[in-house]
Amino acid sequence: MDHPGDFNTKRTTDAEYRAKDRLQESRINDLRKAAECHRQVRKMAQAYMKPGIKLIDICEKIEETNRRLVEASGI
Repeated sequence: MDHPGDFNTKRTTDAEYRAKDRLQESRINDLRKAAECHRQVRKMAQAYMKPGIKLIDICEKIEETNRRLVEASGI
């Protein structure tokens, strides 16, 4: 971690920056998978929800789809 008053900013090398990016890469991939699951669940919910459907049925369908997609993605 850099010191906030450190004005010699070139002390951190490019290799250190690349290593830091690689550490965050798995977290970014998990976020991308989660965003894709969210997109698919939202699309399913928009097609499924109609006037007259019970709220509990909507919630159960959303939870079922979410559970299936999350398990398939390995998140």
